[in-house]
Amino acid sequence: MTSFIRGFAKRGGGAFFLSSVFGKIISILIPLSMIRMVSLNEYGNFEFYKSVVFILIPFYCLGLHEALLKFGSERNNEEVAGIFKILFVPSLIFSILIFALINFAAFFFREKNIFLDNLGILSIYVITNGMLLFILNYFRAIKDNNVYAAITFSNSSLLIFLFFLFFVIEIEYFAAWAYAVSPLICIALFLPGLLRNFTCEKSINIEMVGFVKYGMFVGFGGIASQLALVLDAIMIGVMLKDDASVGIYRMLSIVPSLILFFSSVFLKSDFAHIVSSGIYGSMDYLKSFIINMAPLYFFVVFLIFFFRDEFSSIVFDRVFSEDEGVILAVLLLGSAFSFFIRIPCGNILNALGYAKFNVNNALIALLFNIIFNVVLIPVYGILGAALSTLLSLALTSILQIVKIKKIRGLA
Repeated sequence: MTSFIRGFAKRGGGAFFLSSVFGKIISILIPLSMIRMVSLNEYGNFEFYKSVVFILIPFYCLGLHEALLKFGSERNNEEVAGIFKILFVPSLIFSILIFALINFAAFFFREKNIFLDNLGILSIYVITNGMLLFILNYFRAIKDNNVYAAITFSNSSLLIFLFFLFFVIEIEYFAAWAYAVSPLICIALFLPGLLRNFTCEKSINIEMVGFVKYGMFVGFGGIASQLALVLDAIMIGVMLKDDASVGIYRMLSIVPSLILFFSSVFLKSDFAHIVSSGIYGSMDYLKSFIINMAPLYFFVVFLIFFFRDEFSSIVFDRVFSEDEGVILAVLLLGSAFSFFIRIPCGNILNALGYAKFNVNNALIALLFNIIFNVVLIPVYGILGAALSTLLSLALTSILQIVKIKKIRGLA
């Protein structure tokens, strides 16, 4: 494990990881604070529209920020700068188009919902965060994780600062404005310096269709994955018509989502390294990841599950019931498939250029999750939703393993 972590740190992964952990802490602190600041209706309205906007995150910039990372990681820094200049304006235009479409659609419902101002303000986030993601992926492509970490840390710090500032000075929809404005300030701080340091004297030729195609596939796959995160809660609400059941399931889902966050961030920080490793290097990386992360993963799961009363009392100010403990166990088992197979294999397949497969796999997971939910939720309640997630994760994990083995055989 020591050599694996040392190599990760040398590639700047430590800075990436820590800045992402800080961002995750802020993302948890904001809802925990907001629910104490405003009414439950106001908070629920904000979270609903934030979910709508955040589902589209993988598709911001037409997915060209993902294409920049993928194809830029295979080129030298000067060529990456040239690709950045070519793709930046089309990315901005598409983000503005999504912003316009969101508000155009909202216009027809404005008389029915007086809270649509939250959606209008949050739609600005599509433009500001989309451009920030593009800048961040430039630094990932040139393997400068330290600058990436600095920008991410700055954005998270600005977000929490503006969140409390706008609340104190009583700005209406203060949380939505904080999300919309913080990326814009980061862009103003970092983009001028970035452009001044660009060195791209030779002409760069790129296959725009290939870049757009890759970005679209990654974007659609990301949207499918985002939908999968909220699908269970939506179907519980529709089929059981019980808000308390939805709340319990979302509460229990926080635990595995926090565990999977670390796996996702760790692999994202090493994405450029995976791209340059090829199929055999990627397989070696996957083996090292599993071997080195397994003890840590199972240690954390052991502490959470076997000391769940103490854990739930500290984190949620309540003790889980026996039924809730069973549901938590099923969710944690499902998280093992994601931690060791779905997330690392998904990153490897994206790095190897098989984004289309990841899209199809995410859609298959979504389809089977819906089918399993329809069958199991009426019988087992929220436990049925947890079982549905476990089964769909297991199935699509097997498909990923088969695909990677096939790629290796062809290589």
